[in-house]
Amino acid sequence: MRGPMTPTLLHIDSGPLYGRSVSRELTAAFVSRWEASHPGGRVVYRDLNATAIPPVTEEWVGLAPYLLAAQTQAQTLEGVAA
Repeated sequence: MRGPMTPTLLHIDSGPLYGRSVSRELTAAFVSRWEASHPGGRVVYRDLNATAIPPVTEEWVGLAPYLLAAQTQAQTLEGVAA
């Protein structure tokens, strides 16, 4: 059995204006307050504008079920080993 889960916040930014972005200011303020109220918490940060995300193609959609099955099998094996 697993122990208590660490509170985790997924912080996503996507605005292209960086230093002039109101949404980035708002998310940063929220994260600061969240961290203050969750001292042991973890923040996972993703900037969707900083990383080029390839479009979803027909090939990707066709592979998705196989990738999901492989991920599920790996997670199952991980759970057995734990």
